[in-house]
Amino acid sequence: MSEERVCESCGHPYSGAECPQCGTLGRLNLLPSLPFVGFIFALFILIGFSVTRVAVASYKAKQRSTAYTWQMRGERDLREGRSADAVEAFENALVYDRENASYRLQLATALVQAGRFDEAQSHLRNLWEERPADSTVNLQLARLAARRGDLEEAERYYEGAIYGVWPDQQNPFSQREQVRLELAGALIKARRMQRAQAQLMTLSAELPTSSERRKEVGHALDCLPSS
Repeated sequence: MSEERVCESCGHPYSGAECPQCGTLGRLNLLPSLPFVGFIFALFILIGFSVTRVAVASYKAKQRSTAYTWQMRGERDLREGRSADAVEAFENALVYDRENASYRLQLATALVQAGRFDEAQSHLRNLWEERPADSTVNLQLARLAARRGDLEEAERYYEGAIYGVWPDQQNPFSQREQVRLELAGALIKARRMQRAQAQLMTLSAELPTSSERRKEVGHALDCLPSS
């Protein structure tokens, strides 16, 4: 049985969809309530947001996958000595994953191997500004500076590599020993014997007694001209 209510137009009580007195249609029967409309509207917004979020996540995952494919190709090209192809591959990887620091560093490495030193230095300096404690970045910059004959800058970057942060998969102690030895070699080549001796003495003091590098360091010290 229909619920009786009062017509909003003429005030006549009635039940059903239409007032028999004036013919006004009952709005309550024709239109959903405002809370229900709001619920439906909110539900559509939530569904749309969820669909958009899933679509964006899927797109980003596809971008990362494509970037990784190019990065793997670049690593293969580097191993096989195709530095120009490696540069192109890493550049393509960065198109799809622009902020990936690992890809940017690999691009700089490929540029060095391709003889494009100015471009490599530009990339490395940008990385250094973001990550000044990155030992790998410091080492690459040190080698470029040493190649230019700028020993002051090279030594600064070598020190940054020695006291910086190495990747987790690398032994930091072994890497620091190797970098200090490389710095000493660069100083000897530039005829900076006293500074080279200081680096070798520091390294000798830091090396464990059982280290195989002690013989290499001792030989380098013996080869230095006496003061």
